[in-house]
Amino acid sequence: MYKNLYRSYYFHMRKAKIIFTVLVLSFGISLVGSVQSQADSLSILGGTVTWPDKMYDPSNSSGCSNVGFAYENNTGVELLQLGFILADPFGRKVSDRSEIGIKPNKSGTWNIQICSLPNGLGPYIMTVYVKDFASTQRQVTKEVNFLEIPVATPKPTPTVTITKTPAPAPTVTITATPAPAPTVTITATPAPAPTVTITATPAPAPTVTITATPAPDTSKIVSLEDALKGAQSQIKSLKSKLTKICSAKPKPKNC
Repeated sequence: MYKNLYRSYYFHMRKAKIIFTVLVLSFGISLVGSVQSQADSLSILGGTVTWPDKMYDPSNSSGCSNVGFAYENNTGVELLQLGFILADPFGRKVSDRSEIGIKPNKSGTWNIQICSLPNGLGPYIMTVYVKDFASTQRQVTKEVNFLEIPVATPKPTPTVTITKTPAPAPTVTITATPAPAPTVTITATPAPAPTVTITATPAPAPTVTITATPAPDTSKIVSLEDALKGAQSQIKSLKSKLTKICSAKPKPKNC
């Protein structure tokens, strides 16, 4: 019985010693990772992110600034995630990037475009974080600032001397081109009507011959009154005859 109790005590003590050792090592690594910071990099638990020590404000340029961020896993074990976040003190993000499943001693580079800075030249907070497969997450931060892009010094304009060279006289070849035959359109114009001038020629004076006419025989002349009476008598006679004719049956035509 005592032997079994001893074995159980020994087993638990050994297990507690192992757990204590692991905790001490983890704390030491965390402490070293937090202290091991350089001007252009941050490391935590062996995961390191590096960036240029001089980053420039892109607002004075016509485009964006391209910044290269390098990462490296020096933990000796595979990391679940290694990344960074660059933001201003008010939480406005400038850029971020991370890598999933980084094998031991693996490194790489993120090429990132920065087009605007919400807090001018700074300050900004760089946060580097790591996660392992035991759901452990650690992070470390550092304050960084951006620089203005230096003004380029214009190069002096070179002096150019131009000597005028006379151009050679051009050779001109002229080939005569016959003019095309003109097209002639003839339109008949009517001749004007002739002007006729008539000059009256006086007729010759007629020759009058006078022949004496004998006086009429008055004995045979009937007076106008007697002639009228005779005509009226004839008319009455004709009317009487016409009445008789038209009274016949059948009645003649035109009665």
